Amino acid sequence: MYLIFIIFLVILIISQYKKINKPIPENIEILQFNNPDETKYEEFIESNQPCVFTNVLDNVVLTKKNISSYFDYYLPNFTMTKSYEILQYNNGHETHLKKQTNYRSFIYQIKGTQKIILFAPKEEPYLYLDKTRNFSNVNFWSYNGQIYPLFNKSSYLEIVLRPRQMLIIPYNWWYTSKSDTVNNSLILKSETVFSKFLKK
Repeated sequence: MYLIFIIFLVILIISQYKKINKPIPENIEILQFNNPDETKYEEFIESNQPCVFTNVLDNVVLTKKNISSYFDYYLPNFTMTKSYEILQYNNGHETHLKKQTNYRSFIYQIKGTQKIILFAPKEEPYLYLDKTRNFSNVNFWSYNGQIYPLFNKSSYLEIVLRPRQMLIIPYNWWYTSKSDTVNNSLILKSETVFSKFLKK
């Protein structure tokens, strides 16, 4: 019985490792689907590409007390830690270009709109990383091509996130945002029992 348990555990760990560190497809795109059910949602997540889900929630006023009841649905199996944060930014607010280091993370747009720029992990050589290697020294929204010449070689995806849309940002992708209006958004970050130890 003990041997069977060990074999099962090894198989589980290997499968989780492959799932967590799944390679990114060659042809990258932003996938979009209208408010998917749980099966379809996980299928999109497995693609390891940015995903946008539309018409998520209807006539719901989010508060700190009810967030979990609506969004725990999107957490992965074996979730160990999770954090929800509601952010409010003024028109024109810009964020740093940073790496998404959580196993699963999404941005749900509550009010207003924001433009989000996404870089695949393969673009890292052009992003001029800081000492932590989790932030770029480049300000995407007003960068100097003479100081950061390699940045011009990078390619990225762009999306305008609108109310009731949710953007899934895969692990190890880079992103930055700029508010088009005064806006509110919800950020979810989560880790599983396995991802804490198995992420490359």
